[in-house]
Amino acid sequence: MIPPLYLVLWEQQLNNQQIQRPISMNFFQAFHQSGNQQEAGHWLSQYQSFIGESRADDE
Repeated sequence: MIPPLYLVLWEQQLNNQQIQRPISMNFFQAFHQSGNQQEAGHWLSQYQSFIGESRADDE
């Protein structure tokens, strides 16, 4: 059984978009670790574009 406090904290984290990591970073890391640098580069570029857009929105 999952403790109720854990569920509350987990839900709070999931609802906070500021701390969510984009899936593109997960793909980059997975491809990089598997040695597929071409695909890793693609996903790193996607992540960097996302971060750039996020920063522009904050200004």
